[in-house]
This record gives sequence, C-alpha cells and structure tokens, in this order.
Amino acid sequence: MTESDWNKEIVREYLRCIRDRDLDRLLNYLDLAVSRDVPGKTGGSYTGPADIGAYYKRTWELVKPGARMEVRTVVGEGNSVFADTVHHATFAGRVDPLELRVFWLFGLQGRKITGITLSFDTEDVARQAGEEIIPSDEAVA
Repeated sequence: MTESDWNKEIVREYLRCIRDRDLDRLLNYLDLAVSRDVPGKTGGSYTGPADIGAYYKRTWELVKPGARMEVRTVVGEGNSVFADTVHHATFAGRVDPLELRVFWLFGLQGRKITGITLSFDTEDVARQAGEEIIPSDEAVA
C-alpha cells in the first residue's frame, strides 16, 4: 500500500470514529500538534488531541442518538486527503433533524493527522437550526 493509500485509510477510520462516537480510538489518529478549524460563529480553532476531544464531547452531548454520517468521497494525494460527508442529526431540545454536507481537508504526516479544515454552508446550518446549536468555547467555559 502506498503512503497516499495509508493516509486515505486513516481518514476513513477517523470518520468511522466520529460516526461511532469512539473518542479513544479517534484520538489515536491525531498528531500531538494537530490543529482543527471549524467555520461559523460557533466554530473556532482547536489545537491538540485534548482540545479536539473536548470539542467532540461537547458536540456529542448535544446530538441525540441515531445521528448518521454518510461518507461520499475520500480522495488523496501524498499527505493531503479530501473527504465529502453528509451528516443527519437531531440536536437535544429540537424535533427536526438537520442535514449538513461537510467538506474536510486533512493533512497527514507519519500516518498521523496533523491538520483538519472543515468547510460547510454556515448560513444553511443557521437556517435549518433557527438558532445557535453548538456552543462556542466561551459559552462552555
């Protein structure tokens, strides 16, 4: 298997960890200096496995059981991997599910994820949610 193939498989496994809400397994794929950027007013920049893990814990606490993630595409070249996913989730206190298409760009080095950048339509999320649904770090602290 080429390094590019390994990197695509690592990203697929990372996405499976999100789907399965398996934080311990997810953290194993992250480099100690990993950074993650999430767009929108409730997004932000997260650095290191602990910071990223805390983000997922907060998010998963807000998402009702039964959420689904469909991985549409995973392509890569060298140390960069792109993924296209669609998320279906209902947040606590809400009745209507949200559908969110997310584009991911992963950077990898030494079979560890060193960077994650997300892109999605923040206006569409706000329209579907009708309110802020994922707390910012300031709201949680």
